[in-house]
Amino acid sequence: MMFGSIFYNFWAAIIGFSLYFFSTLSKDVPLKVLIGSFIAAIISFLLMYAFRFVIAYILHTPEENLVTDRNDSIQIQPQDEKDLSTIELRDEPQRN
Repeated sequence: MMFGSIFYNFWAAIIGFSLYFFSTLSKDVPLKVLIGSFIAAIISFLLMYAFRFVIAYILHTPEENLVTDRNDSIQIQPQDEKDLSTIELRDEPQRN
C-alpha cells in the first residue's frame, strides 16, 4: 500500500519538469532543454514512488506489544490468537 495517490507522482513530475526547464532555458539549445526537462520529469515521477512507499511504511507499520521479563530481555507478545503459528517444521531427510 502506498501513501496518497498517483497524482502526487504527477505533481512531482510537473515540479521536476518546471524546475529543470526554467533553470536551463536561457543556457542551452531549446531542444536539449525540453529533452532534459522530460528526463527530469520521469526521474522525479519514479522517485515519488519510493518516497510514497517510505511514508506509507512509516505511517502504517503496526506496533507490537513488548513485554520485559525479569532478565530485562524483550519478548514480543502476539496481539491476538491468529498470530500464533501451529506449523511444525521438520528437517528434510538426508539423501545419499
